[in-house]
Formats: sequence, structure tokens, C-alpha cells
Amino acid sequence: MAQPNPARGPVRLLGHDPLLSVDVLDGRGMLVRQIHTATFNIGSLRPGVYALRQGHRITRFAVR
Repeated sequence: MAQPNPARGPVRLLGHDPLLSVDVLDGRGMLVRQIHTATFNIGSLRPGVYALRQGHRITRFAVR
């Protein structure tokens, strides 16, 4: 789960497994970033809906 959602600043991942990276996917399912921490900055992401994928878990969040 990502908080806050929708986001305007840093996003915090709840339940993040630090041993696995998290893929940030855009609305088309394209990989836009890989993160390795429980908090990340969304400054380079355009407004829209994104998915966070870690293993088989997928969470959606919006950027304003």
C-alpha cells in the first residue's frame, strides 16, 4: 500500500519487503523506475495513475 494516495510529494510504502525491489509502472504498464527503499520521491513522475509491483503484489496510486 502506498501513502499518501493520491500523492503530491514523497510516497511511503507500507509492507515493503526490503529484500525485493519495487517496480513503478505507468498507466500503459511500462517500467518507469525501480526503487529499493520504503520511501521515494515522485518529483519526476507526471500526474496520472501508476502501479507499484513487488513480486506478485501490485498496488495502484495516483500522482497529482
